[in-house]
Amino acid sequence: MKEIRGFDMLENAKDTTIERLSGHRVLTDREKRRLLDMSKKKMNDLNRESIIEDSVSGVEPYKRPKWHGLATVAASLLLVGGIVGGGIYLGRNGQVPDAPMTDVTAASETTAATEEYDFSAEAAQLEADMEDMLRNAPHALAERMLANLSEYDAIMCGTGVDVDADITENVQFDNMSEAYSPVTDERFTDMDSVKSYFYERFTQNFLSGNSSPWEGEAPMFMEMNGRLWFRQTARGNRFSFSGTPETSFDADSCTIKADNTIAGGEKESITVVCKNIKSWDNTRNWKVDSWASSEASLIDTADDMMMKLNQFVNLTIGWGVGEDKQVKKTLETSSGTVEYYRCYDFEKPEDVKARYREYFTEDFLSSYEYLWNEDVVETPIFKVFDGKLYHRSENIDAILYSYTQNDIQLESYNENRLEFTVSCKTADGNQHMLYIVCVREGGDWKTDSYSERLISSDMLNIPE
Repeated sequence: MKEIRGFDMLENAKDTTIERLSGHRVLTDREKRRLLDMSKKKMNDLNRESIIEDSVSGVEPYKRPKWHGLATVAASLLLVGGIVGGGIYLGRNGQVPDAPMTDVTAASETTAATEEYDFSAEAAQLEADMEDMLRNAPHALAERMLANLSEYDAIMCGTGVDVDADITENVQFDNMSEAYSPVTDERFTDMDSVKSYFYERFTQNFLSGNSSPWEGEAPMFMEMNGRLWFRQTARGNRFSFSGTPETSFDADSCTIKADNTIAGGEKESITVVCKNIKSWDNTRNWKVDSWASSEASLIDTADDMMMKLNQFVNLTIGWGVGEDKQVKKTLETSSGTVEYYRCYDFEKPEDVKARYREYFTEDFLSSYEYLWNEDVVETPIFKVFDGKLYHRSENIDAILYSYTQNDIQLESYNENRLEFTVSCKTADGNQHMLYIVCVREGGDWKTDSYSERLISSDMLNIPE
């Protein structure tokens, strides 16, 4: 926004400038009220025009307090010009000249009789300032909200927080071990300051719907030994916004559409919804409430999740794992002899679960304990012999779901949950319908559950 002019003209002012300013009289109360009314009317007119032309209403400037003083700026300019300018002129060189005193008094008596004052120049400048403000405020708001979202993502990805990297503590959780370092960032001194920082920028809905930085099995922030610690798990950030975002307003809600560059240089469209939330002290503040990718981007995500599911399903029947056929162990069971071969993809059963934890939730993986847990089943897919991991081979064909992106149908989605169906075929010619539910954890999409339904079978001649 343009800087409001008028207050910098007294610095190193020339005599002619001082004389011109001292000639202006102080406005009467009636004239100042009239100037204020005109300013308010102009503001309302500009707001109405903005709604019609840009579908924008209820525009909030970047910093709310800035525009409140605009309506009185013109009156302030004249007041400063009449009082300060006259004072500087009269006190020039430490002397009070005799002649100008009579001239100023006479000028005041002459102009006092004037009913109207021509403040068209000040009004024109006020109009230009307000137009700049209305034009730039939506863009400034969008930039601030996108910056907040990017910062959130960076912190959830293990970056963006100053720590003492020379000190590291490995914390063991139920299903994982993570490294933490003490926080040295001035913004975050304890857990209360962390929560305050994020609640100032994000709604309760956003922080409850997303993995908040202080919750979960392995949170990004945790307190230990009287200090605040940050999880050192660096991953690539999801957001890299570019271009000019589009903004639209509806009462106390703002929708922002922006271009985002994801891994590999591909671009996607991101929609961010912000809310103008009233605080306990009746002040209002814009906060990020939710965000979602475009449908095209979600189709790509669904495709990726489907490929990982294909791999995992084959793992459950003993396919897709590297093994050494020359190193074999046999296990005698009540059902017969089971053969195991030395596995070289993993060193221990926990490694298998760790590999797939990147793509599947803990709830999902807990349903497949029989793959690696000998306490659950007598002949798991992975079994330890003499301290070495072996893999059970199956004499059955691999399951491969054949499909294209056109076979993926989005059912419902938001920034944290994606449900979709996939119409696919298996090698035996059967047509299947898969229903898959994915959730976002720590910025990453993971499969949480899936179900399968046989649509038609060539072998059984079952109609679709």
